[in-house]
Amino acid sequence: LIYPTKYHLMMEETKRFYISEISNLSEDTIHDQIRNTKVSSEKLKIIRKIDAISTVLPCEHEMISSESISLPRYLSWNYIYEDLEDIFSNRSFSKKRSVIIGNSSDPSNNHLDVLKILEGVNINPDEKIIAPLSYGNRKYAEKVEEIFDKKYGGKFIPLKEYMSIQDYTNILEGANTCIMGHKRQQGMGNIIMMLRLGYKVYMNEESPAYSFLKKNGIKLFSLKDIERMKDEITKPLEHHYIIENIRIIKNLFNANKNRQRTKKIIDEMINKKLTHAKS
Repeated sequence: LIYPTKYHLMMEETKRFYISEISNLSEDTIHDQIRNTKVSSEKLKIIRKIDAISTVLPCEHEMISSESISLPRYLSWNYIYEDLEDIFSNRSFSKKRSVIIGNSSDPSNNHLDVLKILEGVNINPDEKIIAPLSYGNRKYAEKVEEIFDKKYGGKFIPLKEYMSIQDYTNILEGANTCIMGHKRQQGMGNIIMMLRLGYKVYMNEESPAYSFLKKNGIKLFSLKDIERMKDEITKPLEHHYIIENIRIIKNLFNANKNRQRTKKIIDEMINKKLTHAKS
């Protein structure tokens, strides 16, 4: 509802690459789809039958509503931070300077645009570029791996297999910087984990997740900051920012708040059912 097609989620470099190298449709057909796509009347009809909706972030509900689509009223519900705390309880902040790019092999990660942004950035010999590519578009993943390997050689580590949360956390401890090129809210669980490990996180300014986290006081950086900071993108985040980021994350995504939110949703459902029964 926010982005009419998958192409609207892609930045320019990735979009050009996807149209020429991945898609089976002609360029004219794709551009015609992009120009003429609108929310189907059938979808809007279904939405009108819903009493309430919970988007991951409240600002997503606001974004859709501002586009002249009348959404059901908003009920808050979200991730629970405590689910991750047991995993992190005995782990210190990550001290190894390497970069993780994106969270999947979906083109909405905008790998090719991130690669272009990194052109003028110095990656030291002991630093790695890590890209989770275990799920998404397989053909896209293979092409991204090929391009990044050509650029970075042995510095590039593609994560192509699914792994346990413990193994993935071990991978996270091998880096201290994350670049998320998504225009949409995506990879929130990953971002929460990385902030807990003291990461410096760069995000697309268009992402509602970027706006939400910034609004709540999280120390973040934008993709534009990469060019400005160049040789220090993996410089460790200052300790006081790390501590404050963790405090805010715990406050935003804690279990007690989610129990209250869950109870409210259940109460609303019960009341709705009782109202219907009486009528």
